[in-house]
Amino acid sequence: MLQGTVVPNGAFVITVKSVLGPETIERYNMFRSATVNGNAATGYSSGQAIAAMEATANSDLPDGYTYEWTGKWRLLSSFEAANGLLMFGWSTALIFAAVQWVYAGRKYGGRP
Repeated sequence: MLQGTVVPNGAFVITVKSVLGPETIERYNMFRSATVNGNAATGYSSGQAIAAMEATANSDLPDGYTYEWTGKWRLLSSFEAANGLLMFGWSTALIFAAVQWVYAGRKYGGRP
């Protein structure tokens, strides 16, 4: 065994090959994905911007591709009128119960 000697480059079997590809691959729920960010133009609501993005995605994405909202937009895009009426009903009932609790305490001499 030789020590302190230089090993020639020909002793290594190395092939250097240039390969092009993305620096990072984004994933969402284990699928490759692309992030698309957008803002509503001046004079348009966020609901109109979401509708425009969905219409564009539905018309332009190829078969087998889909989209999904994340974060607060996921909740906003799935919020329907029925859910709004349900929340209104529950909040009205909660306020009514709180007011009844306060006045019942005063009526019977208790402190609310």
